[in-house]
Amino acid sequence: AHLFKLHDDLIARACELVESCECTDGCPSCVGPGGEEGSGGKAETLAILHALRPLDAQLSHPEGRALPG
Repeated sequence: AHLFKLHDDLIARACELVESCECTDGCPSCVGPGGEEGSGGKAETLAILHALRPLDAQLSHPEGRALPG
């Protein structure tokens, strides 16, 4: 129950961490180890995190739209 109360803050802080990282495609410091194809997955991570943000945060952030499909 405690984590559910912290959800919005955890997602916001995760977004801040990934967005503020100086890497271009994701690195172990912001998104973890690279994927099987060697790409970092920064854009994908941000898309998922933005989709998980509360609706009001999604509306105020241009990349905060839901994933297609």
